[in-house]
Amino acid sequence: MDATVYLGDDVTDEHVFTVLGPDDVGIKVGPGESAARLRVDDCTHVPEVLAALSSLRS
Repeated sequence: MDATVYLGDDVTDEHVFTVLGPDDVGIKVGPGESAARLRVDDCTHVPEVLAALSSLRS
């Protein structure tokens, strides 16, 4: 199965979060309301997220 993973930290990323499919993953980086299903506190956590997602492919 293919899926899109999209991380965004800006209000302009909200459009993408709203059009992602059910198998896709939207991750809001930082505070504020969001249509993303997941969230990380700030950009320092992004490498951890990417590493965790990468390990799922192995």
